[in-house]
Amino acid sequence: MITYNSAKCNDMSINEKQITIRLVVFLWPLRTAFAKLLSDLGYTVQSSYGNGNEMIIDFAGDTLPDIILIDADREGTAALETVRWLREHHPSVKILAFTLEGEEGLIKPLLDSGAHGYLCKAADSGEIKTAIKSVLKKGFYIPPLNSWRLRRC
Repeated sequence: MITYNSAKCNDMSINEKQITIRLVVFLWPLRTAFAKLLSDLGYTVQSSYGNGNEMIIDFAGDTLPDIILIDADREGTAALETVRWLREHHPSVKILAFTLEGEEGLIKPLLDSGAHGYLCKAADSGEIKTAIKSVLKKGFYIPPLNSWRLRRC
């Protein structure tokens, strides 16, 4: 488990509080890099995990994050189970999935299971911030269709 806490607070005006995030990313180098990026963007990354089961085990008694970012590609059907568990046990926590391939066969089940949105791993930092803010303010984020098709995640 990796914990980051950035003193930076770039453009973080949602309720004037620091947004807390947990990451579920299989590959350690990607998990570390993504945690660093989020920290640099001004978010507090409470912790990160290699899979949903690690996160679920670690949830007992902890302070809940505002949002959980989950790598749907590596987790596959386990991501669906994690999303369902989170929605059942911690419905206030927002869930944002991200994918490399943008497979429609995975996105719809994720959304149906309770994820509040998704983004492509190729998203730039601006889109990541937009997605997080949208999920927290509006309750959902779906990438613009045209950019999704152009990028062919």
